[in-house]
Amino acid sequence: MISTLAAPILRGMSLWLLAIALIAGCATPPANNSAKLQPYVAPTGAPTAKLAVRGAVPTGDYFGVLVYDDADNCKEPRLAGAGSSTRNPDSVALAAGGLQTLAFVMVKANKQSCTVRWSFTPQSNKTYVVNGGALGAGCTASLLDASNPDRMRIPEGLVRRNAPGVFCLPLAQAVPIKGNAARGGQSDGAAVLNSAATTDDLQGLIGK
Repeated sequence: MISTLAAPILRGMSLWLLAIALIAGCATPPANNSAKLQPYVAPTGAPTAKLAVRGAVPTGDYFGVLVYDDADNCKEPRLAGAGSSTRNPDSVALAAGGLQTLAFVMVKANKQSCTVRWSFTPQSNKTYVVNGGALGAGCTASLLDASNPDRMRIPEGLVRRNAPGVFCLPLAQAVPIKGNAARGGQSDGAAVLNSAATTDDLQGLIGK
């Protein structure tokens, strides 16, 4: 359930994340400009894992996590949670037992954006944490199995789905994540920022 405190942030994130999703090619622009990115909700009756989201961003920046209905092709994103420099979103139930594609997305006050995207198969009753934030001229993010907080590890089968210039790598070409590569990004661990969004796309976010 979305709290009253989180609602303004989620509204702003929804406007921006939808714009980024459309610009990046993960959906066809809707005829109705009032369309909003829908919240992610695990299917009723499905086995689930717990998904927590943590971010460390400067004041004025925002972050969120998307879960894609079309996990194979990184399409049909839904918003699992959004936060700012002062709060992290609530944890959500994530459908387990089948392929899931998630993305950590960060937007800066200057309208630049940064995304790290992965696919893996969550296991029922496990706890997973997406942790990301600003890093130099880009962002960095990790997705870890935190079921045992004292021994967090990379989930089995985790692969990176985006690469420089490629929005969604085919699963057959996706890079398995091992060791320090759990932190998403290019060779230096950082995903590069882009400036694709317009002021209109971001007005609901920047004004918060």
